[in-house]
Parts: sequence; structure tokens; C-alpha cells
Amino acid sequence: MSQNALKTILTQPNVKNGLGLRNRFFMIVMYDTGGRIQEILDLRLRDISLDLDIPCIYLTGKGNKVRAVPLMEKTVLHLKEYLKIFHSTGLQNTDDYLFYTVIKGKKGAMSPDNVSVFIKKYAKQARTSCPEVPKKVHAHLFRHSRAMHLYQSGIPLSYIKDFLGHQNSTTTSIYASADTTMIRDALEKATKLDSNSTSEIPVWEGNEDMILKLCGLK
Repeated sequence: MSQNALKTILTQPNVKNGLGLRNRFFMIVMYDTGGRIQEILDLRLRDISLDLDIPCIYLTGKGNKVRAVPLMEKTVLHLKEYLKIFHSTGLQNTDDYLFYTVIKGKKGAMSPDNVSVFIKKYAKQARTSCPEVPKKVHAHLFRHSRAMHLYQSGIPLSYIKDFLGHQNSTTTSIYASADTTMIRDALEKATKLDSNSTSEIPVWEGNEDMILKLCGLK
């Protein structure tokens, strides 16, 4: 998703009611942490640390590997707003799920189907005002979009790999070849350089000594 599509989707929930606020915060956490949907659904209050210099959430990924993911300042504000309504005693009940549903008076973990329903609903609503919203929006798309946006901003793939909890860089390398916008921009820059090549001769042209130095061979 583009940044614009993402923002439009996040404005769809009616945050004046509890469920709307919960759904928006769930999507924010999915995007901000780049977490897999099950990693987010498995979050318990004990997995949140707000008293550190850098607030973070601990996600448990494949192979029970735990990684600490820093929370952005705005996300922390959304978290505190969410806790006031859904966890009025704060983070005291450490075993409680961060996100839950109540069935017959009993709290339980939210299901992936629950998440899928409200994501599709908000995406459909958002598409009416923002054509950039993909026709098929699902939970994993938030994770994928976060990775792409990080890559577009210049974050090295090795950092993105650790952020996403990938075991090897092969999985992460898909982001290096998936962004047509970056490729287009690079081609446009190259075209501009080519168009100016007749008016300006590179200082190293014909200077073998300088070329060797620039290439680190001398």
C-alpha cells in the first residue's frame, strides 16, 4: 500500500465507539511493528514495556524467537488511549491479551477472521475516496507495506530483516526488487544525466590514473 492508501484506511474506523478505536489501534500496531498477524494476536500485556528509554513491544515469532520492536511516539499515545478503555487497570494483569473479544462474559484472544472482517470493511470504505487502496487488503499487507516504506526511506535490508524477524536475508531481499517507483526514479535520474552528457565531460575521462584511484586500485 502507498502511504496515502494506508492513511485513508486508518481514518475509516469510528473511534467514538470502543470497537472502532480498537480496530484502528490494531491496524496501527500491525503497521508500526511490521508484525505477523498471529504475533499481534498473541501479544499479552507483559509483552509491553513503556518504562524504557525507548518504549517497545516484544513479539514472539517463528521458532519462539522473541524480538523487541520499538514503538513510535504516536503509537505510544494510541496505546495509552486504548488501554484506558480496554485495560483500565493499566498493564497490571500481565497475562491478559492486549487484544481480545468477550464471548458470554469471558475474555479470549481475537481470531484472525475477526481481524480480516474489519480490515476488508475499512478498505472497501476507503477505496471510495482513495483509488490507491488495493482491491484486496489483508493483514499481511500492512507488514509488507511497512517493509517497503522502510526500504524506500533508505533503511538497509539487513536492518529490515531483523525488524521483520526473518531468519535469513533471502526472504527480505524481495523488497529490493519489488518497488517500481524507486526503479522509475532511478531511471529518470539516469536519463537526465545522459541528456547532459554532451555538455559536460567527466573530469576522469581519458585520465587512467584518476580512474584507478577512484576504483580503489591505486
